[in-house]
Amino acid sequence: MDLWGILKCMTPGHKDIPLQKWIEPIGRANKECDIHEPNISSKHCTIEKRMIGNETIFFITDVSSNGTWVNHSLIDKLEQVPLTCYDEITLLDPNLQKKKCISYMFVDIEFEKKESALGGPQSRYEILDFLGIGGFGVVRKVKRISDGTLWAMKKINISKARAKGEDKMIRNECDVLRQVNHPSIIKLGEVLETRDFVYIIMEFISGGNLLRGVRLANEHEREIHKQELDTLKEKMADCVNKHKVDEYNVLEEKYLNLKEEIDYTAFSEDVCRLIVKQILEALKYLHSKNIIHRDLKLENIMWTGKNYEIRVTDFGFGRVVGDDFIAGTICGTTLYAPPEFYKRQPYNGPKADIYSCGIVLYNMICNSFPFDCSLSPSELARAISEGKIIKRKKLESSSIELIDLLNNMLCVDPEKRFTSEQCLNHEFFKRKHEASSSLIEISKPAF
Repeated sequence: MDLWGILKCMTPGHKDIPLQKWIEPIGRANKECDIHEPNISSKHCTIEKRMIGNETIFFITDVSSNGTWVNHSLIDKLEQVPLTCYDEITLLDPNLQKKKCISYMFVDIEFEKKESALGGPQSRYEILDFLGIGGFGVVRKVKRISDGTLWAMKKINISKARAKGEDKMIRNECDVLRQVNHPSIIKLGEVLETRDFVYIIMEFISGGNLLRGVRLANEHEREIHKQELDTLKEKMADCVNKHKVDEYNVLEEKYLNLKEEIDYTAFSEDVCRLIVKQILEALKYLHSKNIIHRDLKLENIMWTGKNYEIRVTDFGFGRVVGDDFIAGTICGTTLYAPPEFYKRQPYNGPKADIYSCGIVLYNMICNSFPFDCSLSPSELARAISEGKIIKRKKLESSSIELIDLLNNMLCVDPEKRFTSEQCLNHEFFKRKHEASSSLIEISKPAF
């Protein structure tokens, strides 16, 4: 049988695997794979080509002991999972076994030929590393052949999106990106469209998203205080052995207070100031052009890898509106949605973006959402509607200016909630102040 596909190896030190059989076994036993890692099974998974009517379908089946991941998601053992061109296949856990796992990009040769002939990116871009997966398709790093510049390519099955009535979101993103030009907003390279697919070529951002940044900042905080916590635990254990109840209680309270502060700490105020100012400047620009984002969240804010520069991304819910626009459709991610969403009220789009930005800022400071996420959906909706924001310990040592800005961004009443311009003119961005221990009591409106 002729060569119909390739597993292009994305892990240095390993080779590509040609796909020729109807069912191709992948693992240590297949000499074509040249795999010697003992944690990878002799027969780890199979790649199958199958004809269903006039359509060619590809499947991957995991038969391993230690798991197979497709686009960084573990697939169930013995389950046949459909594959599409440029999907990422990883043998072993890509998160926990980075040094041992091997990753491949699945390439459907016939698909590449057809898409290239129809105006796709295949002849102009070299397809490289896996960057992520969204609701509509895979995102990969690509290199423009003409000049060697790096970009991010979002591959979207537009025919499937159209069948689900979701193609409008894709058009929205393209329309918004074509209209904007701001240093803190992701830049559009070009949009290529074939019969069944849309390829959005965007600025490549190397630093990951802000959610990852918050998690890394918290991990750093934990590392800094690890020795202090361990010492307290040792002293507590000693108190138990010596039956020193009063001393144990004092140490336990100190330990729990410190642990709570560490658990709910991410960035410093200075770092938050640098980042949130860029987000607000991007929102001010968008709102001045009557564009609302409607899905602002940590995952949609990317690091450039240069200092604290960010880019606002993912305009699938974005919309160009008139000056008097009042939205009636709930969009975006619910934990970032303002109280008026939960009250089923029409809402002011720009003010909804500001509320979402306030949730982002709270996360950046406290490494958590401002609400009790263990509540039932109805209880959580009520808490958000009523502005019942949790008073994290970290906020007790935060500046008056930060607390006041959060109050005005997370204000339940959208009429009283700040605009992007009011936020940028706030004292928080103008000068530094000493922290106060009585901030929560001073700032009553939201906290």
